[in-house]
Amino acid sequence: MLKSLLKRFSAKLGYEVSSLTQKMKSNDPLEILQRLLGSESVRVIIDGGASIGDTSAAFCKFFPNATVHAFEPYPPFQERIRTKSLRSPAIRLVPLALADKTADSLMRVNESEGTNSLLKGDLEGKGSIYGDLLKEKGTVSVKTTSLDDWLDHMKIAQVDILKLDIQGLELKAIRGAAESFGKKKILVILCEIMFRKCYKEQPSWTELVNEIGRHGYTLYNFFDHQYANGQLRQADGMFFHDSMVESILGKGERHFHSFSKILID
Repeated sequence: MLKSLLKRFSAKLGYEVSSLTQKMKSNDPLEILQRLLGSESVRVIIDGGASIGDTSAAFCKFFPNATVHAFEPYPPFQERIRTKSLRSPAIRLVPLALADKTADSLMRVNESEGTNSLLKGDLEGKGSIYGDLLKEKGTVSVKTTSLDDWLDHMKIAQVDILKLDIQGLELKAIRGAAESFGKKKILVILCEIMFRKCYKEQPSWTELVNEIGRHGYTLYNFFDHQYANGQLRQADGMFFHDSMVESILGKGERHFHSFSKILID
């Protein structure tokens, strides 16, 4: 009762009252996807760049009917995912890196293994949020696949959510899914976007966003913002296929405060 009165009074003054928990939920892309898509209808999720499997496990909690295909080429991380899959059988490890083609490649292992990439770290880049964490300490041979090749091989007709966090290789992965995009196989893209250069040969963020848009996707919002000295350096972009946008916007009206990114409840 008191909370409702406070909210109404604040609204009259032009302010919006929300709890810290509500703000955290509002910046969680999986929470938002569950609200907009529903927890029951999502069946197939691609976790590209699964790392140690935390996001894959979170997907399982938010979408209990989904199978999560966790793409992770780095062997030590694969073991962590296997352990998590014992508790969450819906997680299926795929020991491959997503790229634009199926091939053998070399992964650079860095001081912070979460920054491992097929691209060389740009230690001279002033915009990187990683700094010396990108220092290379070794390499490991890995196999890559395009999403088109893999989906054809697995005979998967539709992907509800494609998540990409592959350290500068996102554009190549998008280009490797061109056929699937053309057939409208993929409904939602959740993609890490780096606004400043962290890796050699890393494409610009505008190239990445334009390529996603070219395949018929509309940006919904950015989540998990990472800043340095007041500048946005990195965020997760959420994109919906154009065929879904009208429906998604309608659901958004029910879940969000007007002119705000904060959830109503």
